[in-house]
Amino acid sequence: SSGKTYTILGLRECIAEDLFTLQDSLHIVGDRKIYISCFEIVGKKVYDLLHTNIKTGKKAIVKINEDLLGDINFKNLKEMEVDNAEDIYRVTEEALANRRTSTTYRNDASSRSHAVIQFRIKNIKHTTVEDGYLRLIDLAGSESASDKQHHNKQLMQETQDIHTSLSTLKSCFRSRILTVIHVGQFQAENLVA
Repeated sequence: SSGKTYTILGLRECIAEDLFTLQDSLHIVGDRKIYISCFEIVGKKVYDLLHTNIKTGKKAIVKINEDLLGDINFKNLKEMEVDNAEDIYRVTEEALANRRTSTTYRNDASSRSHAVIQFRIKNIKHTTVEDGYLRLIDLAGSESASDKQHHNKQLMQETQDIHTSLSTLKSCFRSRILTVIHVGQFQAENLVA
């Protein structure tokens, strides 16, 4: 319980206020639309936090693909248009209430998934401009060995999935950082030569 979700909610409030306060102060009302979607990553599956499958009563499964241009596409992810900061608060509260949690040794409601709040800003005036994206990611917490001794089989599997995904994310960050450093060194060498 390190306060990650609390921090994310604080960031959400700043973003919501800035998106609409800035829009009003710059007199750009009507030039863009703002959409929000929310999903959670549980192990190797992705679930929509705003869309329940009518037939099963369960959260809809989201498919994530990368196209030939490197763009990330979400299939079966519900997106809601928001018109003000209060809409953002309402939608995200609804989504986070649907997030997977379990009672653990240390927490009554421990997040058992990584949650993503995704904002998409669409330019209405200039339709050829690519949409802008902002994603807030609330990672599930990792637990110490002493916490795990109180887990049942399901919680042990969830904990293992969380640790695996956190490790994969760490590798992605390292790879990205090394790529940036390598490109920076390459550019510096070419500027000197």
